Order: sequence, then C-alpha cells, then structure tokens
Amino acid sequence: MVKKLTPALVDKYDIAQKMLKQLANLESRTVLFSIIKKQETVSEISKKTEIPLSTVYVIISKLFDSALIVKKYNLNDDGRRTVWYQSKVKEVCINITKFEPEISFKKNTLMKHGKTSQT
Repeated sequence: MVKKLTPALVDKYDIAQKMLKQLANLESRTVLFSIIKKQETVSEISKKTEIPLSTVYVIISKLFDSALIVKKYNLNDDGRRTVWYQSKVKEVCINITKFEPEISFKKNTLMKHGKTSQT
C-alpha cells in the first residue's frame, strides 16, 4: 500500500518545501542574507538585524534544518564554546511550474572553512 503524502508530511520531510517556507518569510531572509559575508553569533545577528534574540534563535534553527546555513564551533581561551552561523547561499532563484518548485542557488564563496556541524 502506497501512503499518500499529505501537506503536513510534505512540510515535514520535503527539504525543498522547508526551504521555500523559510525563503518566503521576510525575517528568515533578513537573517539568511545578513550572514553571507561573515559568520556571526546569534547575538550579533540579532543586533545587526534588529530582530529579537529569541526570534533569531528560532529562525536560525529553521534555516539550519532547511540546510541553508552552516553552524561552526570555536573554543575560546577560557574553554567556552562559541557557535557561529553563516549562509551557504549567496543568491536564490525560485521557479514554480505545475505545482513543483525548482530552487536554484548561487553558492556563498565567502564561507570560511573550519570545524562545522551538520547536526
């Protein structure tokens, strides 16, 4: 028996749907495109975009789940871990025909390499 995908299941498992949802949201786009040139912490993003810190945490989590940003860790001299975020994309183009979205990206060539996390 083949299980029919409901909108709720598509929303949960379809990465393109997750990306579209984030890219349609103005605050998510603001956060995503504010971290193209350099990696920043959540508090830096909040200050730069003037979006409340708690909202930035939620947005960052959704952008990460949608594979649009990377998470990087850095240990300070005092042993504290700092988490940095950077956009994986520089440009996004969305084309929708016959209900199927096609999303194309221009990779962010300014991404700094180092210890990253995809979990």
